[in-house]
Amino acid sequence: MIMKKITFLLTTILFVFSGIVYSQNGDETTIETIDGIEYTIHKYTTTGANIFTPPVGVTRVDVLVVAGGGGGAGNTAYIGAGGGAGGAGGLIFKEGYTVTPGSAISLNVGVGGNGRNGLNTPADNGEATLFDGLTALGGGGGNITPGGETTNSPAADGGSGGGGRLNPAGSGLQEGSTDGGFGNDGARNSTDNGGGGGGGAGTQPSNITGNDGGDGGDGLDYSAFFGPSVGDAGFFAGGGGGGDNVGAQGLGGQGGGGDGSSAIPGNLIAPSTGMANTGGGDGGSVHAGAAGGSGTVIIRYINFDASDRVFNTSGNWDMASN
Repeated sequence: MIMKKITFLLTTILFVFSGIVYSQNGDETTIETIDGIEYTIHKYTTTGANIFTPPVGVTRVDVLVVAGGGGGAGNTAYIGAGGGAGGAGGLIFKEGYTVTPGSAISLNVGVGGNGRNGLNTPADNGEATLFDGLTALGGGGGNITPGGETTNSPAADGGSGGGGRLNPAGSGLQEGSTDGGFGNDGARNSTDNGGGGGGGAGTQPSNITGNDGGDGGDGLDYSAFFGPSVGDAGFFAGGGGGGDNVGAQGLGGQGGGGDGSSAIPGNLIAPSTGMANTGGGDGGSVHAGAAGGSGTVIIRYINFDASDRVFNTSGNWDMASN
């Protein structure tokens, strides 16, 4: 047993210092103690392609994959008509996902969709976020219809659907996708007034009828897995809030959803973008819509003390006998 411990230490000397496994993965790496267990947590926040290489001894990880949020709708010609908000990026969470030590895994963090200044054409969807074989779908863009029209294009489908104003809301596609996960439909206004909220990973927003913008759907809380410093106080994938029709702005859902605009004279408020690295949808607008929040990939695995672990016959780690 002593020889096995020595072999373990020699083969992992590049990864182990003071008994803690380190890896140069992600834009930020932290060591967190959660429920008495110490984890290494890698956060990928830069959009675009990257890799994760599991260090020696790590064969299972918990991974959160969040796509970019959808953009919000608006139109400068209709300053009293609120646009529909962007839907949240699709969200996938896997516990105990199997990985191979030393074998690089490709990933791609999606950008948020751009807002749109125009009628009856949805704002841009967010970009998908990829991890190994998992695909989180980008959030759907919001839409706005000209006043009085009853036949018009819907808000965009996506991980969670975009919101509309008279337009039909977009559908949430993530839950029914091949990889599963979380996403909800957006909301609409059945009258020619405020814009509907975007769908969130946790809840579907309510349809509205008045001058106020609709609130976005809430996202999901993963602070129990990664701590409260990630995302929006631990929440991810909140839908954007709709723009108002000289009423109250719609509020973004918890999880990085942007607030909608307000057109109340003397208190004009621009829409806010979705929060970066949450997959939050953008707020709808009475002017030009803004962009959804970018996505993220977050990975954690249990740390271990080199003096207490050895290889078992399956090539994984067991506690060593003293």
